[in-house]
Amino acid sequence: MKMGATIDNILDRLEQSSMFHLSLGSKELFHSNFLYWLSIVDWDAFITVMHGLADKNCFWWENKFKRSENREENEIEVRRESHNFDLSIYIRIGIEEDETDPSSVKGIWTPVFVLENKMKSLPRQDQLQEYTKKAFYDWKVKKKNNDIEQLWEQEPVSFVLLSLFFDKNFHPQCDFIYNYGRKNIKSVSVKAVWKRCNYRDLYDLLNIISLKDSSSLNQEILKDYCQFILALHELAEKDWSILPNDNFVKTIYPWALPGYHGDKQVELRIDDIRQKVHYAQMEAMLKEMLAEFGIDAVHASIDKNNEAKVIYNTNFAHNIGILEIAVRLDNNCAIFIQLQGHSYAHAFCYDKKDAAQELNKRRSRLECLFSFDELSTKITQDYKRITNNYPKELATNELYPKKWNSRAKGCLHDFKYFGKSFVYQNVLIPESVTIEQVLQAMVNDTLKCLKI
Repeated sequence: MKMGATIDNILDRLEQSSMFHLSLGSKELFHSNFLYWLSIVDWDAFITVMHGLADKNCFWWENKFKRSENREENEIEVRRESHNFDLSIYIRIGIEEDETDPSSVKGIWTPVFVLENKMKSLPRQDQLQEYTKKAFYDWKVKKKNNDIEQLWEQEPVSFVLLSLFFDKNFHPQCDFIYNYGRKNIKSVSVKAVWKRCNYRDLYDLLNIISLKDSSSLNQEILKDYCQFILALHELAEKDWSILPNDNFVKTIYPWALPGYHGDKQVELRIDDIRQKVHYAQMEAMLKEMLAEFGIDAVHASIDKNNEAKVIYNTNFAHNIGILEIAVRLDNNCAIFIQLQGHSYAHAFCYDKKDAAQELNKRRSRLECLFSFDELSTKITQDYKRITNNYPKELATNELYPKKWNSRAKGCLHDFKYFGKSFVYQNVLIPESVTIEQVLQAMVNDTLKCLKI
């Protein structure tokens, strides 16, 4: 825990911010909602901030389309959570009859600005690629295919990425090929660059604007929000950034330390954000280490058809972060290497069936990962179940807990059960181990799984 006078000061500023406390209900979505609110109370201020985030002096559509309080006349619309975009701006390029009601007409809207907000996780290239394609296909509606390439060059969608952190290997450009035509297929190379910004950038832009009514409550709200996001950025920069040689337990899961009962960030209800940011950074480190060892791994969100051999992912359950790797043995089962808190687990998952029974059948192949010591007598509290199945980097060979699972419904009483389809064993990471050692253990276990 990198606490100090500076961190305490930042947390005090957060505690005094009304905007911070109001944000706790939605946290990440709150910031998109705030920018949407700004577009309502002062359009000129809002568009000035969007210029700054997108690094544009003027958007191509500003003077071509009309913004009006009259809904029928309005041709510019700011949206929240539309088509999974956190914040977006659409323009009305035409109208057409409503098929369900021939007597009425509806607008034809196309996106021209997309802002993606990543406060709790690091932005992933595959995710941005998906958003880029989605925006492009919305944008090309009612446009002639032969004009697409030129129009995308002249009147494209502006993409902005707002994030607390950026992966050092993050690449802002997304490319893909758009094919059209049935007999004579033609192709257009679509390129888009996401302008990346952090919350300090947003603060700098908001801090210099004045709303039309400077004496209003709105100006005080804006001022408070600016102080809130500046404190959030400073906290992320000074306390939430992790390094490979940081002590794992002390940094990632201090709850395992004797006498630890939480800190002020827990009291302020931002420990979940801290953990998710920590696990997102560890996921990026793990991804890089897997690649260095020649392991072709994909994120769980990409593996939509369940075809990848090695999958990695982060999650959050019971107020504790999770980082995991799954290695498929066949279509029905996989081995999981799962990190949650200071628990490091080997797990066997068998497609909604009896995992314990299936694992028992395969025990001869999987003894390098699991211990199958069935105990028929009651063991004492000081008994230690010793295993040699965990990487040396973890500096432990003791399974947890010390006693066997007397409530196990399957045939393996030396395992813990999560439903019928998931059985596992785990060790607890000692206080002396670093983040890099834990991630290296996950890589070594992945290599072991791939040999099975």
